[in-house]
Amino acid sequence: MSKNEIIKINSEMLNKMQVLRRGARSNVYKFGVAPQNLKQMSKLVGKPEIETTNDTNIPTFLPPNQQVSTSILGKQVLEEMSNTPLTDETENEIESQELELQQQSSLEQVDISGIDLNSSYFHFTRRDNLGRISREGLKPQIGGASKMKNEEQSRVYLSRGGKGIIEIKNSFIHEFKKLKVCDIPEEYRRYFDIKDYSSQEQVDEKKVYDAMEKRFKDEIYFQVNAKEGEDFLIEDQYDSVFSEDFSKESLKEMFEQHPERDIKGKANHTIRPEQLTRLSTQKGDTAFDIVNYLYNRLLENAKKVGKEDSVKLVNSDLNSFFEYIKHREIDVGERF
Repeated sequence: MSKNEIIKINSEMLNKMQVLRRGARSNVYKFGVAPQNLKQMSKLVGKPEIETTNDTNIPTFLPPNQQVSTSILGKQVLEEMSNTPLTDETENEIESQELELQQQSSLEQVDISGIDLNSSYFHFTRRDNLGRISREGLKPQIGGASKMKNEEQSRVYLSRGGKGIIEIKNSFIHEFKKLKVCDIPEEYRRYFDIKDYSSQEQVDEKKVYDAMEKRFKDEIYFQVNAKEGEDFLIEDQYDSVFSEDFSKESLKEMFEQHPERDIKGKANHTIRPEQLTRLSTQKGDTAFDIVNYLYNRLLENAKKVGKEDSVKLVNSDLNSFFEYIKHREIDVGERF
């Protein structure tokens, strides 16, 4: 879906929400304040000019001895309704959804085929974080993936270049294939078709592939305008014992020649919303779409120079993941 199509859909949804709220807002325009109930409304507009009658010839289902005049019944109803709110939680929910759509639309979106795939920085997250990130940026945290690596400080993790994205996802699959069922992080369990997480057995490879597919399709990618010194430090990318033996200049040279697949952001540092651009492909904007595009492009380029097998070997877990999905879809197609 193109950026223009997404903006058009969001605009249509916003228009519908605004129509629903127009009635309530018209009271603000007319009176300068939004009345919250009938009692406040009556103070603003005065008492309604409605004539009441004492006749009791209006049909009801009450027995004759329990029927009351229309005027008395009307007063009772009005008294009971006088404190009834004119708006409810639905309007607040609509406002929240409208704000969320506006914030999501405010982030620029770019097709990954048109950006620098060698030196750009990237970050992935679940799609349901998009609204919050649009408001607050990327906040440092110790998530499930960081806990697997025993990270002790809250950071924003980045990857550099298209190869960095591929290496991270390859590493993700590799790490999950080594896990015992009981060690699957809590936030990832929703993607696994497993009922008992107390098992000490290693996770079945196919279950990992199925779960990673669901997870990747639940994620989106940002291109991040990150700067060394401001958003990350070169010395943080290496083990402290290792970095003590090299000068900062030497570490920077190694960093440029062999970029780490995980770029550790500065501890407790937030990346601002204006530094972020959403990524998409012609097929979609999920992390699955992004990684699929990058891996196929890498394979095509490697094939031209006779290094296709080397690329598959280096990224064996990711390659097995895509091969599994391809053969699974073929099997399903043959059954039907």
